[in-house]
Amino acid sequence: MTNSELKTNPLVTIIGAGPVGVALAGKLTRSGVPIAALYGRTFEQAEEAAGDAGVVGASCEVSALAQQADVIIIAVADHRVPEVAAEYLKKGLIGSHHVVLHTCGAWAAHEVLSCLVGHVNAVGTLHPLASISSRKGAFSRLNGASFGIEGDVEAVAMAERLVSLMGCKPLRLLTEQMPLYHAGAAIGSNLIVAVMDLARKAFEAAGVPPEEVVPALVPLLRSTVDNLEQQGLPDALTGPVARGDVLTIERHLGALDRSVADVASLYRLLGHEVLSVALRKLPSFEAKVANKLRALFETKAKKPAHSS
Repeated sequence: MTNSELKTNPLVTIIGAGPVGVALAGKLTRSGVPIAALYGRTFEQAEEAAGDAGVVGASCEVSALAQQADVIIIAVADHRVPEVAAEYLKKGLIGSHHVVLHTCGAWAAHEVLSCLVGHVNAVGTLHPLASISSRKGAFSRLNGASFGIEGDVEAVAMAERLVSLMGCKPLRLLTEQMPLYHAGAAIGSNLIVAVMDLARKAFEAAGVPPEEVVPALVPLLRSTVDNLEQQGLPDALTGPVARGDVLTIERHLGALDRSVADVASLYRLLGHEVLSVALRKLPSFEAKVANKLRALFETKAKKPAHSS
């Protein structure tokens, strides 16, 4: 890439009018990166998505302006990337001068964009490490986000350039490590939601009205995230395990066994990891206390007694 090419921001076309495509379109355009077009399956879908993103151009057909783009970003469901890439190559939207990026985290570019190799300038991955569940205000989810990046040299350079323009952080990845990286992303996002659902079950069993559970848990979760940001791991850990409070853990397990046994089993399983973090936080953690906690997490749930 020459110095003259770096003086102007690249022109981008985005294929995919879902939450990720809208988030990227909105963030890029607000960062001074022009969007040639935002493509959807139908014009109505693309037009609605463009409105959410604040992008002028929306289409379901190939346009001359979109063909002039420097970068094509394919932001569709993982399983659809190969077919969409092949479809738009056939339509003439994707050409030899394009850098083509996809937004899947578990797949390397040469795996899902293999049909484009030899037909385009370069292929790569641009995976937003952010939880984007809806199109409304989706661009704000990318504020300060990291992006997983891999692919051909030119594609990686372009992806890093776009990430920099968005004020975000690039994470360079090895092609063969993409599944592990994406698994880590799923653990750090999807599993957190599942753990919050376990907390919901315990709260509801404790008599908290269902409509009050999430409003009560969100500030707790937010304060935990703040601790992670400010103190990092393992120092952000709080709670009874970090304090070595064996009696409180015993009470937790007894109550969970009686009321929500499925939550109790996962509490025990995750408890081992919590203890591991606590031991890293406090190397002087008393061995006797650690062994008691470990034994508690290894005990099987007590079955409720049945009357004869």
